[in-house]
Amino acid sequence: MSLNTVVKPTIFREYIGPMSCPGLHDFPDIINPEISEFHFILAFATEEYGCDGRGTGKFTPTWNVQEFSTEKIKELKREHKNAKVVISIGGRGIKFPFNPIQQQKWIDNAKASLKAIIQDYKDPCSCITVIDGIDINYEHIKSDDFVQCIGEVIEYLKKDGLINVVSIAPSAPVLSQYKTLYKEQKCHINWVDYQFYDQCLSSKCEFEKLYRDLSDVFKDKLLAGYSTDPNDKDNQISPEDFLKACEDLIKCQFLPGIFVWNANYSADDHPPFYFEKLAQELLTKCDKE
Repeated sequence: MSLNTVVKPTIFREYIGPMSCPGLHDFPDIINPEISEFHFILAFATEEYGCDGRGTGKFTPTWNVQEFSTEKIKELKREHKNAKVVISIGGRGIKFPFNPIQQQKWIDNAKASLKAIIQDYKDPCSCITVIDGIDINYEHIKSDDFVQCIGEVIEYLKKDGLINVVSIAPSAPVLSQYKTLYKEQKCHINWVDYQFYDQCLSSKCEFEKLYRDLSDVFKDKLLAGYSTDPNDKDNQISPEDFLKACEDLIKCQFLPGIFVWNANYSADDHPPFYFEKLAQELLTKCDKE
């Protein structure tokens, strides 16, 4: 990142809704009113796969659409002017690879199915934007068509006015593909949710070094990611060290925000959502200094 770039903490994001996780029946009351932007990211819209394991590009929501409905999103936004809601496409694990049947067919299906999901959430009687954007969250990529396919879908959704926020969620095994996507679509990509918890980091210093290295590519769009999933515990530094590292990066004017995977697990923390509250307090405190 350029030494002349001044980055202030402005955003907190929280993944929510995966069916495999413990149940949440509504958006939790965790939004700090002093944070500039708070995003709930609905996970996931997954695509249909054929018998050969190839993706069709036909996306459907796997979160509970009654529990996270249009009315509930409108209520959330009426109560919290800083709230936005994004849908995440792809999925965690090897069951949800990017491996399209055929490039153009996948693109056409993805455009149509994602447009349908977004429009299903629209309320013609309200001026409130319900779905603000999409998050690209494939952890396994088996095709060289990734950049072309995802890039065309991003451009279509943004230029058609269907969304105004795009984020990508790289992890170490697929970093090269996401780097290429970012370089080709950086004018459309707003945030980068790098999965720091998906690789073994043994110390605060190691975390900070990785963040600084990645920021050379993703600049002031790179968010620090933490997971409350017990399965990710051994891959990441302690919550205390994570927050200390974030504080250091904020003081050096590097860090624009934090994201958490995910609210369903955080609901079972003692007390619930303890980490989310601490992280937002850090971001808002540092923004005032």
